[in-house]
Amino acid sequence: MFQRFWVLVLLLLLFSGLHASMPDSLRVQLAGLADSAQVKLLIGKSSAVMYSDPAKAKYYLKIAFEVAEKPENKAILPKAVNQRGTLAWIEGDYKAALADYQLAEKLFQEAGNPLGAAKAQNNIGLVYRDMSYYDLSMEALLKAAAYFEVNKDPYALATIYTNIGNVCNGNNDQVQTEKYYGRALTYFTELQDTNGLSMIHNNLGLTKKGGPADRAAAKAHFEAALAGYEAIGQVPGQASVLGNLGALYILEGQFEIAESLTLRSLQLADSVPSASEQTIAHLKLAELYLKWGRPELAIQHAQTSLEIGATSMALLPAASAHEVLAVAYKQMGNYEQAYVHLEMQSSLSDSIFNEGKTRAIEEMRLKFDIQLKDQALETMAQKQRVDQLSKIGLAVVIVLLLIFGYVIYTRQRAVFRREQALQQKDKEMHATQKELAEAELKAAAADLKAKESDLKAAAADLKAKDSDLKAAESEQKRLQEEISFKGREITSLAMNIVRRNDLLEVLDRELKSLRKGADEQKLKELSILVSQTLSLENERKEFQLYIQEAQQNFFMRLDAEFPDLSPKEKRLCAMIKLGLSSKEIAAVFNIEGSSVEVARHRLRKKLNLEPSASLKEFLEGF
Repeated sequence: MFQRFWVLVLLLLLFSGLHASMPDSLRVQLAGLADSAQVKLLIGKSSAVMYSDPAKAKYYLKIAFEVAEKPENKAILPKAVNQRGTLAWIEGDYKAALADYQLAEKLFQEAGNPLGAAKAQNNIGLVYRDMSYYDLSMEALLKAAAYFEVNKDPYALATIYTNIGNVCNGNNDQVQTEKYYGRALTYFTELQDTNGLSMIHNNLGLTKKGGPADRAAAKAHFEAALAGYEAIGQVPGQASVLGNLGALYILEGQFEIAESLTLRSLQLADSVPSASEQTIAHLKLAELYLKWGRPELAIQHAQTSLEIGATSMALLPAASAHEVLAVAYKQMGNYEQAYVHLEMQSSLSDSIFNEGKTRAIEEMRLKFDIQLKDQALETMAQKQRVDQLSKIGLAVVIVLLLIFGYVIYTRQRAVFRREQALQQKDKEMHATQKELAEAELKAAAADLKAKESDLKAAAADLKAKDSDLKAAESEQKRLQEEISFKGREITSLAMNIVRRNDLLEVLDRELKSLRKGADEQKLKELSILVSQTLSLENERKEFQLYIQEAQQNFFMRLDAEFPDLSPKEKRLCAMIKLGLSSKEIAAVFNIEGSSVEVARHRLRKKLNLEPSASLKEFLEGF
């Protein structure tokens, strides 16, 4: 209890100390505002002084974080993180800026604010551009542009396309540079944004690096940019455009015009004042005088450029200044000084080259770090989802167990009560069931006796039917034997007909031989043969009638299945079924063997048999 008291006292002192350090005017402005309004006001104040007073900007942002980091303000926090990244960017701490912008993008996405996420992506792209990591810059800017293209935000699209064009220009991709600058120009024209139009015209002028036609187009763009900047009184823009125009006239050898324009650029840069613009203006004047053949003035302005930019001058302009000095001293015959500046220029060029290699390696490392960070964030998000699902699952399981336990308890209680009631009913029904069981046993015994009597009668009936079945089997056996006998008789009769038919053939041959010469002996023999064959026609008729009687059931089935068969075709079926050959069938029918084959072919068609099917097997199974 004593410890809790002192903890509360310390918290109150800390809270009062924070508010005591806050100016009264700021406290009044924040009083009564919602948390979101307080953070918006503080970020606005931070943005207003971030260039002139970075310390105050950080102070405002610190107060904003105290409000935004409350658990209930998840939607506000990414705005504060984004502003912190901007302050780091201004101070040149690119890694800290990137970390905050990337965190802001993630928080904006989680808070359901895709517009904020797109703006954070744009900022990421701009930081990468300042670091000369053009691939990473382009990736981030295109991701931001995709959102603004879907939502048709013209001002945002004009700005983002300008940024993409700047990246393409830094990467020496003129085609893509002009493409995105052209898109930005279209949107700035629709918006009637003079500052944006002037900036794009200036950028487009810088992309023209070819012959006279390109220089003419560049002049037109620079003049349009200058007119726009003059209309809105934008001095740094005017100074930059005048310097660019002067560089064009140097290329054309019009040194007086170039000098006039570049001096105007320097005058405007001095009025701001802007150290970077002054450095560039003096360097351009030095280059002008060098090409004009006035090395003394070239040396003067190159040295001034180096002096002004001594603390902040980039490597490339410094290398250019030393190169101008080396050439100027060489023109004046001062080879010693020329050699000194040539060495300085060579050293700076090596530094630029090494910086480029270092930047490329750093860009690769950053890409790898981003991938690792994305994987780590995804893993963390998955773990959080799994933990959340586990907690939800555990809670559901506990609730289900409680419900299940309650259900089991209520059911067991109901079962116990039911069992008690059933036990009572069992006692009451036991006596009745016993009586019913005894009565059922008596009835079952009587029924069993009646069934035994019925079984005996059924057994006697079954015995009589068995006798009838044996008699029927005996009759069937007799009929089968009779059929078999008749079949043998038919076969024997057919063979007899065949033999007699053979005799007739012999007789036919002998008669033909008699035509050649009469022979009494031969005539007697022929007379005997004729006598032997006189009864052949009667035997044929008898044979056909015999088949009709023996195969009566077979003929009935043929009539039922194939009513179009003629009597002769049905007799042919019977003889084929009996296994007679074509020669034997021809003898019975008193026809040629070829006629039998034709008759068999017609019969197959009428019976609808396939060519591969056996006619004999079909008839045997019919």
